[in-house]
Amino acid sequence: MAYRYQSHTRLFQSAKSAFENGDYAEAEAMFTRYLKIDPNQEEAWRCMVEIYRKNGDSFQEAHCWRRLARLNPLNEEYLRECLQAYYRNHDYAKLGETFMRLPEGKRLEYRELYTLTRFKLAPQSSDTAKLITELAPESTTARLIQALQKPGPPAELAILEESEDPVVQVEAFIQDAALAEWQERDFARAEHCYRRAAELNPTLCRSVLASFLGRQGQYRDALEIFQEIPDGRLSGSMFLDYAEALFYEKDAEALKHLAQRVPQGSSNVISVRAYIHSLVALLENQPVEMVKNFAVAQIQRNTRPGLMLRYAVAIESKNVRQFCAVLAAWKPTTVFQQRHQDFLAQAQPLLDRALQERQWEQVIELAGFFLDERPPVEKIWHAYLLALASTRGVPDSTLQQAIRLFPESQLFRSMALNAAIGKGDLSGTLNAFDKLIEVSDDSPTVHYSKVLFLEESGRLDEAMQELKNMLESDPSLQNRKHCLAFGIRTGNQEALDLAAQEPSLSTFAEFEKERRYGDIQRAETILKETQMEHGLSVEHPEDRELMLPLAFCLALSHEYSRAIALYEALAPYLTQNATVDINLSEIYAALGDLPRALQYAAQAYRRFPQSPLVQGVYGVRCAENGDFQKAADLIPDSADIPPFRNVLLTSLEKNLESNLAAKRYSLCRSIATRILRLQPDHARAQECLDQLDQLQRENANPK
Repeated sequence: MAYRYQSHTRLFQSAKSAFENGDYAEAEAMFTRYLKIDPNQEEAWRCMVEIYRKNGDSFQEAHCWRRLARLNPLNEEYLRECLQAYYRNHDYAKLGETFMRLPEGKRLEYRELYTLTRFKLAPQSSDTAKLITELAPESTTARLIQALQKPGPPAELAILEESEDPVVQVEAFIQDAALAEWQERDFARAEHCYRRAAELNPTLCRSVLASFLGRQGQYRDALEIFQEIPDGRLSGSMFLDYAEALFYEKDAEALKHLAQRVPQGSSNVISVRAYIHSLVALLENQPVEMVKNFAVAQIQRNTRPGLMLRYAVAIESKNVRQFCAVLAAWKPTTVFQQRHQDFLAQAQPLLDRALQERQWEQVIELAGFFLDERPPVEKIWHAYLLALASTRGVPDSTLQQAIRLFPESQLFRSMALNAAIGKGDLSGTLNAFDKLIEVSDDSPTVHYSKVLFLEESGRLDEAMQELKNMLESDPSLQNRKHCLAFGIRTGNQEALDLAAQEPSLSTFAEFEKERRYGDIQRAETILKETQMEHGLSVEHPEDRELMLPLAFCLALSHEYSRAIALYEALAPYLTQNATVDINLSEIYAALGDLPRALQYAAQAYRRFPQSPLVQGVYGVRCAENGDFQKAADLIPDSADIPPFRNVLLTSLEKNLESNLAAKRYSLCRSIATRILRLQPDHARAQECLDQLDQLQRENANPK
C-alpha cells in the first residue's frame, strides 16, 4: 500500500516537474494517468487548465474548470472560470447545465451571461423574455440579443463586431454573415464575416466557413479547411458539406473513408452515410446503388453537387416530382439555359409516363418548365393543355396562345370547339367547327359532328344544308348513310331522297318514307321481305346509326330474331345508354323467355340504377318472375307510365296479402298507406287499414 502511494506521489511530482520545465505534452500524459488514480487532486487539475490554455484547446480547458468547480463548489474563481470557458466556446448547452445546478440567486450574479444562455436555449420562453426586460438596454448583451432577434440590422451588427468581447464579435459576425447570405444575397460580405468569425474563434467557426465556401462552389478552399478540422467538431450537415467538396474533386475513395468517419453516436449517422454513399455511386456510375442509398438518406440539398445527385436519381427512378424540384432550383440560374436541351430530352419520357398514369398535376408542373422553348415543342403544349383540361380547366388565353403557336393542331382546335360549346356560344362553336374541319385528318367525321350539333340545337334547316354541302364535296356512300340516318331521325324527306340516290340504300329510304308518309302496310311488307341489315357493319359508325332504328322497327313488327341479332351486335358499342339492354329485355319478355328478359333488365339496372325507365322495366321483369317485393321496391311511386303504375299496384297488393297472412301488421299498414297514395279509392287497402285500426283498439282495451 505504501509502495503504491509512493508511486502515485512520484508520478505527480514528475508531471509537475515536466509542467514547470515547459514539457507540456509529457506533463499532460502523466497528469492524465495520475488523475485516473486520484481524480480529486485540485493542483493537478489546475496544471491541466494551464496546459490546455497554452495549447489553445479551449474545450478541454472548460472541462477542467468544470471538474474544479465540482471539486470545490465554494470556490468563486472555479465557477467563474468554468462559466467563462464555456462562454468563450459558445457552448450554451453546457452553460445551461451549469446554471441549472446553481440556486436562483447565484445565477442572477451572472445576470447577462445567464440571460444570453437562456435566450440561446429557450428564446420563446416567458422566463427568457422577463430576463431580457431586466437587462440594461445599453448593455452589450441586451444589444446582441436584440440584433439576434430581428435579425440585424447590419449597422447594429457592425457596432457589435467592434466589441471588446470576442464572443460578442463572433456572434455578430455569424449573424451578419447569415443575414448577408440568406436574405440580402451579398455573398462577398457574407464571406468576409465568416472569415472574421473564423479568425476570432478558429475552433468553432472554421467549419462554418468551410460549409459556406462549399455552398458557394469554392470546393477546394472548403476542402483545405475541412481537412484540418477534427471529426468531433463536425456536425452532420458539415459532413455533408465536406462530402460534396470531395465529390467536386471526384475522389470516391476519400468519400468512402469519410462515410466511415461519421461518428456512430450521431442522431442522423445513417442518413449522412447513405447520402455520402449515394455520391460515391454517382461518381462510380452505379445507378441502382445511388437510388437505393438516396432513398435511405432522405436528404434533399440544393447545393450544386446535391442538385446533380437529385437530378441523376430523378432520371434513374423516373421520379417526376424530384425532377421538377431540381428544375425549379436550377431555373433562375445559368445552368438551366446552358443545359435546357438536355433537360428537355430527359423530361419527355417522364412526361409520357406521367400522362400514362394520369398524374395531371405532375404533367402541369413539368411541362410548365418548357412552354417558353423556342421553337415551341408541340408535344409539351399538348401534354400541358390535356392536364389542364383534366383538372382545373384550360384558360381561354392559354388555349388561344397554343392555337397561335400551332394553328394546325387538331387537339387545340378540338379544345377550342369544346370550350365554345361549353359556353353556349353558337357562332363561336360553328366557327370552331369550321376551323377544325380545315385541319382535321378526318374532316368528314368532324363535318358530320357539326351536322349533329345543329340537329341537337334544333337548327334542322342548317343541318340539312351542311349535309348537302358534304354530299357536294364528297358524294360517298358514307355521306349518303349520314343523310339516311338524318332523315330517319327527323323525317326530312329531302334527306331521304338524297339517300335513295344510292342503290344500296334505296330500299331502306323507301321503307322509311312509306312508314312516315305513305302506306304503313307497304312499309311492313318491305321490312319483312327485305334484309335491309345486310351490308351494314357494326364496326362503322354510320352503319350503327341505321342499325339501331332498324332493330327497333323489327322488334315492333315481331321480327324478333333479326332484332336480337342487331341489338346484340350493337351492345358493345352502345354502352353509354340503356337502350339495347331494355329493348332486349322487352323482346325476350314478348317471346316468353322471362329469365333472359330479367337478365337484360338487371344488366341495365347495374349500369344505370338512377334511370326511372330502367327502374320501371326491371321492376316489371321482377314482377313477371314472381318477385313482387323487389318490384315494389324498384318502381317509384312517381312512375307515370301506365304499365309501370299498374305493375306497382299489383305488386303492392300481392305484398299486402302475403304480409297479412304472416301477421306482419306494421309492414301491412305501410303498404296499405302507399297503395292509397297511389289510388285513394282502393277498397282493399282501406279495408286493411280499418282492420288494423280495430285490432289496435282491441289490444289497447282487452276485456
